[in-house]
Amino acid sequence: MQFKRIEEIESLPANTMLDVVGILESAGDFVTLTLKNATEQTKRSIVLKDNSNRSIELTLWGEFASNPGDQLAQVSTSLHLRFKLISLFLSVHVVSCYGICGLHCITETSLLSFESAL
Repeated sequence: MQFKRIEEIESLPANTMLDVVGILESAGDFVTLTLKNATEQTKRSIVLKDNSNRSIELTLWGEFASNPGDQLAQVSTSLHLRFKLISLFLSVHVVSCYGICGLHCITETSLLSFESAL
């Protein structure tokens, strides 16, 4: 595993594979997009924050957007203020779009999550 702090990710080149751990700050809605090739793809964006006090958007694609995406969205709105969901994403890759750095899940991505009192 090669965990990176969020503050380190911005300087990495696009398509770098890495592992990231952070607190789930928010989870967006499930969205269906029509791609240029006329196929439909689903996605959900979440925001992770780590102990570098930086946050980053992570996009969940395809089935990953609904499972575990639905559970992440539900947890992000229902956790009591004393608890946070810590999530470890393994094998995500760095993307850069219009100068904004983010992360995308791929088919090899794994997720481990647990609640923690903070």
